[in-house]
Amino acid sequence: MVTQMQKEMSAVLEGQYQNLSQKASEAIEEGSQKAPVGGDVLASAMQSVLDASSKALNNINSASKQISDTVQENVQAAGEVAKKSSKAAGSAGKAVSRKPAGAAAKRSSAAKK
Repeated sequence: MVTQMQKEMSAVLEGQYQNLSQKASEAIEEGSQKAPVGGDVLASAMQSVLDASSKALNNINSASKQISDTVQENVQAAGEVAKKSSKAAGSAGKAVSRKPAGAAAKRSSAAKK
């Protein structure tokens, strides 16, 4: 469930970011064509910022996926431990409940003699 939610959120965010990035790239390109001398330096800097933000988003998505995978694995492991513990507790409870019943039966038959 966590992994599925992470995938859906990443897909939505990536789609929105790609749209924004595309529009920003188009605006930078258009601006650099109409800019006075030296405007290409600013356009290049803006494009570098946009590229860096794309890399940052990819890193965030990668880290988010790793975290959700780790959480999913831990939840599954905890579920297995809980299942084994409840089986062990159930087995121990049956063994304990049989002992007193057997001991009580021996005492009552000994008392009758």
